[in-house]
Amino acid sequence: MLDCMQSFFCHEKSAVQTDCPEAYYCPTDNVDIYTKCDNNYYCPLNSIDQTITPCPDGMIGNSNPNNFDVPSSCENCPAGKYTNSSVLG
Repeated sequence: MLDCMQSFFCHEKSAVQTDCPEAYYCPTDNVDIYTKCDNNYYCPLNSIDQTITPCPDGMIGNSNPNNFDVPSSCENCPAGKYTNSSVLG
C-alpha cells in the first residue's frame, strides 16, 4: 500500500492517484478530498497551495467558480482602485 502524494487525491479503494483538479488544491499527503481555490487565487491542475498563485498585481478575483488560470479567475481592477499581493495577504 502506497501513500497518496501531495497534489493528488485518493478515494477509498483507489488503485491509482488522481490529479488534483483545476480550481482545487490538494495540500497534504494522504488526502482523500480536495479543497476549492478561493476567490483572488487560481489553482491549475495538481495545485498544492492556493497562495502560490494569487491574481497578478492590478487584478482582482472575478468570483468565477472555475478559477484555474488568470483569464478564468482574475480581472483588471476598476479605475480608482488598486490591489497587489500584499493587500491580498
